[in-house]
Amino acid sequence: MNHQNDTNSTHQVPGAFAGKNMAIRQGYAGEPLAAGNRPNCQPAPHPLKCVGLCLALLPDPFVLCFLLRVFTAEQKKVEETPIFCVLHISPDYNDFLMLQLTNVGIGAANIGFNSLTMESDKFICVREKVGENNQVVIIDMADHTNPIRRPISADSAIMNPASKVIALKAQKTLQIFNIEMKSKMKAHVMTEDVIFWKWISLNTIAMVTEASVFHWSMEGESTPQKIFDRHSSLNGCQIINYRTDASQNWLLLIGISAQSNRVVGAMQLYSVERKVSQPIEGHAAAFTQFRMENNPADSTLFCFAVRNQQGGKLHVIEVGNPPSGNTAFAKKAVDVFFPPEAQNDFPVAMQVKLKFPRIFLMSKLCSSKL
Repeated sequence: MNHQNDTNSTHQVPGAFAGKNMAIRQGYAGEPLAAGNRPNCQPAPHPLKCVGLCLALLPDPFVLCFLLRVFTAEQKKVEETPIFCVLHISPDYNDFLMLQLTNVGIGAANIGFNSLTMESDKFICVREKVGENNQVVIIDMADHTNPIRRPISADSAIMNPASKVIALKAQKTLQIFNIEMKSKMKAHVMTEDVIFWKWISLNTIAMVTEASVFHWSMEGESTPQKIFDRHSSLNGCQIINYRTDASQNWLLLIGISAQSNRVVGAMQLYSVERKVSQPIEGHAAAFTQFRMENNPADSTLFCFAVRNQQGGKLHVIEVGNPPSGNTAFAKKAVDVFFPPEAQNDFPVAMQVKLKFPRIFLMSKLCSSKL
């Protein structure tokens, strides 16, 4: 999505996130995608416009991954083939690499939230059924033309963010395998079904059940450890994400539910040190470490976005007590605009990239708020 000319969609509020006015830049599903200059970039034969769903938003290197259907200015119609895009976001917002999964043998029906995961920019993991056989397909982004296929009986698969280690779940049975060594590293049988899980570091998996949140370390013979119980505000919610700060002292569980013809977001912010939870209305969130001018240490900031009946809002606050010698971060809030035709749109993913500096917010219909 090319944002170089979207000067009419910039909103400012007093205060500072990076020492200047905090601003929101917006881009919507339907904006043209402008090809960049990367060696692996595959420019489209015609200007493309996207209509799709955000699947993942990853921080380092910064990439946006989404499933979309496209139409061209010349064809004036929606293509039938879903495309999985990997968008490398550069400072000028126009650098992207497009990868079409159907070109490497992935069936269109297997490209979606329930069957595709991407824990980092290194691997795409897809569960698919071929005839009567289930298999997992692992696509190494450094060699995406040679996917790895393995037979499985699991109902969920997630790749380690950095290495060829895969976690498989079959109902209550969890297993971790080293693909290169062709060996099982760990296994555990839960007493409850795991309804959501993800890697939160190179050696830890977070798992969510209907009642609690667990962390499972790859180190030694450790078993999953319960970290906290779910708050009642998340009862009946579909869990869509789980986030932590860099030190894993602050944890966040995110869920959504349908209420009164809209999608309501519910969050549970948990302090490991205080062992206390706070329910928050919100749909997408991220933590970041931010060094304010003249402060000797980083502040831990919690950024979250919500769309409710009053409209869209992005909040930035400091969590916990400021480090010794630090001036406390003054909380910020800014309106996030949703166009009239996007009545059912809501935030689904957020990352913070201080290098730019930007908060990247993606909505369900692939509109971006930068």
